[in-house]
Order: sequence, then C-alpha cells, then structure tokens
Amino acid sequence: MLSNTFYVRPHPDVELGYRRSLVEYQLTFPEAGVNEETGLILFITPFGDTPSSEYQANKLRPYLANKSNCIVAGVHYWGVDNEIKSVKFDNTYFATLSSLYGIPWTDFLNNDGSLQDDCLDILAFHLKKRGIQYLFGHSSPYMLLSYHLKGEYQSFGFLPALDYLSVLGDILKKHTINRRRIIAYGSSYGGYIALLLGKFAPHTFSAIIDNSGFSRASVVDICTKDYRLGPLVYRHDGVTIQAIADEPWTLSDELDPNYFSDSCRAIRSLLEEAHRITSDTTYYIFHGDEDKVCPTSEKEQVVDILKKYNQVNFKKVTADDIDGRVFKDLSHGMKASLRGIFDLVQEAGGKLQKSEELTDFDRSSVHTFVCGNKSYRFSYSNDYQIRVEILN
Repeated sequence: MLSNTFYVRPHPDVELGYRRSLVEYQLTFPEAGVNEETGLILFITPFGDTPSSEYQANKLRPYLANKSNCIVAGVHYWGVDNEIKSVKFDNTYFATLSSLYGIPWTDFLNNDGSLQDDCLDILAFHLKKRGIQYLFGHSSPYMLLSYHLKGEYQSFGFLPALDYLSVLGDILKKHTINRRRIIAYGSSYGGYIALLLGKFAPHTFSAIIDNSGFSRASVVDICTKDYRLGPLVYRHDGVTIQAIADEPWTLSDELDPNYFSDSCRAIRSLLEEAHRITSDTTYYIFHGDEDKVCPTSEKEQVVDILKKYNQVNFKKVTADDIDGRVFKDLSHGMKASLRGIFDLVQEAGGKLQKSEELTDFDRSSVHTFVCGNKSYRFSYSNDYQIRVEILN
C-alpha cells in the first residue's frame, strides 16, 4: 500500500496567536492506482489516536482507499498529539501536600535542591502509604500540567478544521482527483471536526460521515483551569493522580485576551442555524441514543437544522441495533467499527458523489459567520489558499 508523507504551511492562529509549525499529513493511495474517478477522503482521527498509528496507517486508510477508490488523507492536526509532555508543580504545591497529608516536601528534592525526575512516583508512594487511592485535580492543590507534545492548546475543532482545509487545498493543487467525490469522515472529536468542515466549506464536500461527534464546543474541556479539571497523569499500583491542565482559555475575565467568548463558542457550534448555507453535501450521521459525552438530544437538533439545507441520513442507534459487529454498545462512540460504518453508507447506496465539480476554492467563495460582536470571514481563492479573519 503506497502511503506518502507531506507537509503544508498552516493557517495562522487568528484567535490566540500561537506560533504554528508545518502541518504533517499522510496520503494512502488505492492499490489499483489513481484514475479519473478516484476521489478523496479526509479521515479525522478521534482523541487518543493519530494518523501514524498502526490501525490508521495500515488498516483503516488502506481499507477505505481500496473500498471507495479514493486517496485517503490523515492529518496531524493541531492538538492531535495530546500525550502528556511534562508535569510541573507550583511553588506552594509541596507545602500544601505537607499540610494536608503530612508528606515531607524534602522527599521530592535532590541534594542540590532541584526537583527529582520521578516526583510522581514519589508522590504515589506516599499516597499509597496513607491509603489514598485517588488524588483529584479539583480537590488537590494546583498541579499545573503541560500535556501537548508540541505545546498545542485545546482549540476544540477550530484550528483542526483549518488544518484540514489547508491540507485539502494542498492536495487539490498537487493531485488530480474527482472533485465531485471529496468526503470528510470522522468519529467522536473527529466526527465533530468533519461536521465543522461542512459548515466552513459548504460547497466542497460531497459527503460528511459523522460517528458520535460533538454538536458544539465542550467548555469544560477548553477552560480546564476554571473548572479545575484535567487528565490523569499517573495510574499505577492502585494509585491514580489527576492534574489541572495549564491551558490558555479562561471564562473568569472578559478582558483577558484568552477569554473564551460567546463568539468563540458560536463559530464552533453546529446549532447556529444562521450559519447554514444550502448545498449539495450529503450528511450521514450515526449517534447512540444513550450518549452522555455528546448528548443525543443536541445531535438531533443539529440534524433538524441540517435537513433544511442538505440531504441528511440520520441513524440513532438503539439497543436493537447492537450487533457486535458494527455497533458494540451504546456508550459514546458505540465502540463502532469505522470500516463497518463506511460499509453501511456504501451498501445503502450512499450518495458519495455530488453533481457540482467546483469546490469553495474553485468558486473563490467568501463565507462570513456572524458570531455575536465578532464575525469570522472565510475567504477561499482559486490558488487553493484559505484566509480566515476575525472582524469586530
């Protein structure tokens, strides 16, 4: 299976101004080769997976490429590498540990006064000794955490969608594909990004396939310091430690440049009907009826809105649909087979090709999304560039 790695210059971070690195992406080609009917699938990985994983690179993308006669792209989008990079403690952390739990702070220091490398192991030892199995981030002293491999904060869909649009422009510029067959497919967070792509580039995609995607930004996952939430940074030998993520977004101060405003929420929401544009994109949406992570009721609202502007095929998966093959249970994501979902779409005669060949790039489209006191303007050019501006 032929798969190549490429790089493209990213769109600037127009919200917080973080410095961007080149975006890496992989293309997997059909074994039979590329012909005039070969389309393109942008597959968008969920949390906890990357385009370089064994499953993505050697199982899913090759399957989709051969099954559909499509080039399949996997993108290392902003925030996809969300593994823990380092844990750092503030100046009062050890003093508080000593006060609350009687853990001597000197146990964490080297002879020269610097921190030991295995502070989490030392902390876990003391916690287990005191019978403490779980140290919550919201109940423990602040333990600030930088957990993205490349220092990438949680943009929640916006920058990842821009990365995919930048990659799409690069592919259209360098490869000859059937522009009537451009598909965005994702699961969970990836499904949410796929739906955002349909919002931001309404005349580009022939089909959007979403499994269990979000309907709007999860503020709890974005403004983690305000909610005092964060990931698990240690789990071993019966002891679990949770940290507070050191993320830039905040809800506490409207004057803070990192304030996650109503405008930030609106551009990320799929519930803003005023943002919808009638188009030839067909949506295939699968969602469990007991999803607690991405509420099913919100997805049903999204479907009701989309049906006014697009052709929509919505499958609310119930207990009667659990077959152990495609859908395994009713938890978030349903432990669904991503290959199986694609098969369901194809076997049902899914409309994966649109009648219009022109994309938003070819049209030089300009879409302005009014988001409260700010507007986000997406400008596409026929040299396959995208420019996004925030207008006050």
